[in-house]
Amino acid sequence: MRTTSWYFLASLSGFLLAATPAMASSDFVACRQLESDAARLKCYDEAAEGVSIDEESQAEAMPEPIPKPADKPPATQPDALFGKSAEETAELVGEALGVEDISRIEASVSRVQRDPYDRLYIDLDNEQRWKQTEGSRFNLKVDEPVIITRSVLGSFMLEKKSGGRRIRVKRIK
Repeated sequence: MRTTSWYFLASLSGFLLAATPAMASSDFVACRQLESDAARLKCYDEAAEGVSIDEESQAEAMPEPIPKPADKPPATQPDALFGKSAEETAELVGEALGVEDISRIEASVSRVQRDPYDRLYIDLDNEQRWKQTEGSRFNLKVDEPVIITRSVLGSFMLEKKSGGRRIRVKRIK
């Protein structure tokens, strides 16, 4: 306890000396010589009595706060999305870009290709390219309207606008 109060009083005396340069430091030096905690505290109180700290000297003694970058939206800062859930990430990015949440798109097929595993590569008229991720057979024709909707676990489902079956797809462009 004695060590803790000693550090507290020493830092207090240092602050008071820095804040009031006109005050004689001999009063505080005399207080440091006292052995009793209570007597030393009383001595410091009496030495500091009547001393007022004006705002200008207090501002000089206090460090300036670190400014926060307020000019950037949160989603544009490098680490703003790290550790966020998918919902929070989508919300932050949407706010930063000024885009509302899109749960589905409608487009027309501009080109259809099949890979050796009979999976589709679908180019849409909005310049997006999608790849079929499931192995089931699905027939599409050029200029056919399709709907792509958001599904569970970050996946997407493609279906013909006329209805029918759906396939799971992944956007590649």
